[in-house]
Amino acid sequence: MKKKPFFETLVTTTPFAVPLLFPNDVIPYIWRIILLVIFFVIDYLINVSSNSTIIMEHSQNKLTDQMLTGEQKIVEYRNELIKESFEKVIKGVGVYEKLNYDPEKKLYFILDQLRIAFKNYIEIEDENISTAIFFHFDFQEETKWTRFGQNYFSAFEDDKSVILDPHSFGRFVLKDPQNFHFFNDKYEEGVKERKYKLNDKDVVTEKKYHKYGSIIGLKFGVKENEIEHISVLLTISTYGKQIDNIPFKAFREKIEQEIRDGFLPIYEKNIESELMQLYLQELM
Repeated sequence: MKKKPFFETLVTTTPFAVPLLFPNDVIPYIWRIILLVIFFVIDYLINVSSNSTIIMEHSQNKLTDQMLTGEQKIVEYRNELIKESFEKVIKGVGVYEKLNYDPEKKLYFILDQLRIAFKNYIEIEDENISTAIFFHFDFQEETKWTRFGQNYFSAFEDDKSVILDPHSFGRFVLKDPQNFHFFNDKYEEGVKERKYKLNDKDVVTEKKYHKYGSIIGLKFGVKENEIEHISVLLTISTYGKQIDNIPFKAFREKIEQEIRDGFLPIYEKNIESELMQLYLQELM
């Protein structure tokens, strides 16, 4: 609802009219009128300025939402075109066209942009946030998983263990029916539940900041005729700072929804598109 500066000014300056009831020998009547007018003008200008700021912020937020929606549609459209071509090649009715760029480099770029965007979102030091994807192609050995990561740290000796170890976060996310998981406190929600293993970075930053970070996991894949050709695990991990620092369930749920439904879908589709390109490149 649009605010009305004049009405708000009347409400907020009414208390200043009380001195008008005082006798003249306390405050001359003319000075009381002058002071009231001055207070009224100042308060009105403040309310107008505040209202303008609110309108501007609303317009900027609306523009940002529209830009995000537009970007989402562009990404989804490109993803659909690539998927259509991907399915034709898989079925043997299409021809693979060699790319004029390296999808692996593009994936690293996407992960870095995701890391930077998330860093700015929660305001954390650059070295204390990491992003990574683990992926498996169906023509590879079942235990072969490849990792691409930015600023990535692990508690395991190899990437395969991240997926296969019974107490790893990766295995938990991939085996659980839900696609999205968010542990705000790695230790309380992860380690104690035997769903996460601390790495050296976790330990060092906890000693420095007296707090374990958060971790997010998202699984997705590329299917054709119910056959999953590409399996993917995306992780975002913070160190020394948690994503949700407000102890209210409603706020936690709101943050989860923003990340899951508003923040990640664009990156998910971009990653999916490049992995399809990489799949065909390696298959051919």
